[in-house]
Amino acid sequence: MANTPTTLIELDHSDDIVSVLDRLVWARGQRLLLVDNVGVLHKGTDLVRLRRLADQRRLEVGLVTGSKQVRRQALALGIPTFANAETAQRSRRGWWRGRRRREQVGLVRQAHQSLQPSEVGKKRPFPPLAPPKPKTRTLLHRWLLRYAATFLFFVTVALLIVLFLYRVPRATITLHPKSETITQPLLLAADPALANASGQTLSAERLTTETRWQGGVPINGVVTAEDQARLQAQGEQFMRTVALADLGARQRPFLLPESVQLEAITQLTFSHPVGAATERLGLEMGATWRGTAVDLALATPLALAALQTAVSPGYELQLDSLSLLPEAVQAVDETGRVTFGVTATAQSAAKLVVEGALTAVAGQPPAIAQAYLAQQLPLAEPPTLTIWPTWFGRLPYVVARMETAVVVEE
Repeated sequence: MANTPTTLIELDHSDDIVSVLDRLVWARGQRLLLVDNVGVLHKGTDLVRLRRLADQRRLEVGLVTGSKQVRRQALALGIPTFANAETAQRSRRGWWRGRRRREQVGLVRQAHQSLQPSEVGKKRPFPPLAPPKPKTRTLLHRWLLRYAATFLFFVTVALLIVLFLYRVPRATITLHPKSETITQPLLLAADPALANASGQTLSAERLTTETRWQGGVPINGVVTAEDQARLQAQGEQFMRTVALADLGARQRPFLLPESVQLEAITQLTFSHPVGAATERLGLEMGATWRGTAVDLALATPLALAALQTAVSPGYELQLDSLSLLPEAVQAVDETGRVTFGVTATAQSAAKLVVEGALTAVAGQPPAIAQAYLAQQLPLAEPPTLTIWPTWFGRLPYVVARMETAVVVEE
């Protein structure tokens, strides 16, 4: 733009705004300098029309005039002004368009009702140039604003980092406390005549089933009473096995096998009587069997009470590990009352108070946290730590972000 040629257009008394605009249209070059020493462009509307044409034609138009008022209005419209043509051709900064000033240029719009009759049709002077506003922002204020913005930025970043460290990471700590296996024998009784459990005696129920059997054995010569007894015992043994399977399959309570007894023989038919000569002795036999069944879950309170007495100090009983194993039946009477033994087994684990330990290991690396927890808590093995995100490399700083899982080894 510094080497752009400038075309001079000198105005005289015969020119007006129409001829000036026409000469601008036909002029050659992009930079045009109007030299108005006679005051042709003295109206505010003339400068507005000049500015509009320059924008439409993409022309760079400058003005040389001796009128301060015209120069002020031209600068308000963004038209460069110069004192003389030589200055315009040498100066490059003068052609730069600065910020437009707050000044009304052109016709002043006012309602006709506000004008006096004597003022209608008269030219009104341009309003005076508004005084510039005092600069309230000094250099010190601008630097303080920059430092405050920078400080606020770093404070915000720091708050986001702290928020991330305290709210995002989480960890799961799996603890394996020391454990002991406790076993206690119990002597219980199951009574079908009892409706509710009382002390060491549990309520039970009598079960009945019918079985049938047919079989035979070879005979050498003549049938004897011993042959018939041997064949009958064989049949009873077989039917008792079938009765145990039948009673145990269709009843949910535990069936005491030793309580199943032969109630009555409903059929006993031998193929040959004693003294008959034959090579094979056959038998058709039917019998009714009755046994006692008891729900071992009724013995759970008794088993827990017995096991609780054997728990070591500092340990607690793990209720979900309780198991009841029936032992041999010691006695069965005619009413079906059965006396039998039960072995109660359960795990007891050391009590873990983890609140204070978790507070101590918050924000620590995994190795240090494992060593500290293994030293402070009664554990069977070092704890297992699972940290998310995995690259965080230490436990969360907030205890609430740490979950504990207790696994008792059997």
